[in-house]
Amino acid sequence: MTEIKFDPKKLAKLNDPERLKFQDPNLFWPLLALKNPKLMVEVGCGTGFYSAELLKLAPNAKLIGLDISEELLSWARENRPEVSQGRLDLRLMPESQIPLESQIADLVVMVMLHHELHQPLAILAECKRILKPAGKLLILDWAPVDSPMGPPAHIRVSAQTMADQMAQAGFENVKTPKLYDWFGVAMGQSPSA
Repeated sequence: MTEIKFDPKKLAKLNDPERLKFQDPNLFWPLLALKNPKLMVEVGCGTGFYSAELLKLAPNAKLIGLDISEELLSWARENRPEVSQGRLDLRLMPESQIPLESQIADLVVMVMLHHELHQPLAILAECKRILKPAGKLLILDWAPVDSPMGPPAHIRVSAQTMADQMAQAGFENVKTPKLYDWFGVAMGQSPSA
């Protein structure tokens, strides 16, 4: 099933600033209601495009970007100024395991990744593990609707399916706000205690 994975040879697509017209993080950021987050994690960060945007929204935070592609991470290390500034830490990860300590993150984000996961419940459990109590998880991914770009419809996942999987993994206050035309959003938080 490797056909569902993003082809690193197409990394220019990940860096296209036009993405922000369709996937603007300013639309979901207020809904997260984060108060001065210190550490954020992006699972499936690719070239760090979205990581850099998140760091703009949280000027006092650092972000750990994780990906299974060393090729994409290498590009990000060479091209993202946030790396040399010490705000963006890029690390290789296996698909269903997050190589970080438990309860360290204020926010975990997965952008355009969920539809590629072979074991979504395993990675969601890992997201919950690394989040602080009441930490937030946000998933943004291709909705199963007609769109002029994106992966085939048969591998896309609805926001409700993502939300159901988050609830199954133990997340609370799971919501699916309708923010984008072609993308679904599921958000929730880890248990408070």
